[in-house]
Amino acid sequence: MPFPKELHDGFTAAEINFLAENETVEIISNVQSMGDALPLITTTLPKLRLMTSYRVPVWLAVILRKQNKVTVSPPRWLNEKYLANKYQEEVNYPAKFSALPKTWLETAKVFLKHFQQDLIDDGDVILKYIQDLREIRLVKLRKGLRNVNEVNLSFNDLSLMEINEFRPFISEVMGNLSRLQSAVEDQEAPGAENEGYGDEEDEDEDVVERSYGGKNGLGSGSNNTKLDSVLRDTVENGDEGGAAGSEDDEDMDHAMNEFEL
Repeated sequence: MPFPKELHDGFTAAEINFLAENETVEIISNVQSMGDALPLITTTLPKLRLMTSYRVPVWLAVILRKQNKVTVSPPRWLNEKYLANKYQEEVNYPAKFSALPKTWLETAKVFLKHFQQDLIDDGDVILKYIQDLREIRLVKLRKGLRNVNEVNLSFNDLSLMEINEFRPFISEVMGNLSRLQSAVEDQEAPGAENEGYGDEEDEDEDVVERSYGGKNGLGSGSNNTKLDSVLRDTVENGDEGGAAGSEDDEDMDHAMNEFEL
């Protein structure tokens, strides 16, 4: 059965959360189990012994915690001091992203929802820093789109959730830039001036005209201005309010809102 078109470009937020729940966390047993260890499909439920620690997948820890059989130990990074330092690092180095765990957003969401009473620091303070980190990193992502080209786009230290939010938009922009670059290279090739561009439109000019509404090819000054305007609006859309009502900005905001703490 083929997937719907909207699922071709990446994962949904629910799928990324599902993958993150296979990461392991440390639990401390509050009970003494009478039975033996229970083999499951992807893991094994250990025979619980009082005040003994185990590492189990997040999804299994959620089930055991709801039954009050265990206490969940939060990751060493999920505390006020660590998150405050990371936020300050984001502020001090605007050109790069701080190194965070690959599932920091999803793990924080699970702990704030299911294990908040097991956190060392106040849950509201943790939530504040998580939201601040998320917002400042989104701002950096949008500003970094100014450097996009048809060949390469590099954002280091991003989580899968953050990459997935921008994947459809980036794919479309880089595709358009690649087609535009190909048209420019073909026009600048030796002998291109004698091939009668004014008498007959070639295939590359058709691509540019369909994508950006050009009529006179890349040699027209007015058309160059229009192309620059389109690319600038596409890359900088939503950065400073210049195109707040555009469809691309609404699509990006909708994708970002799929994941809510």
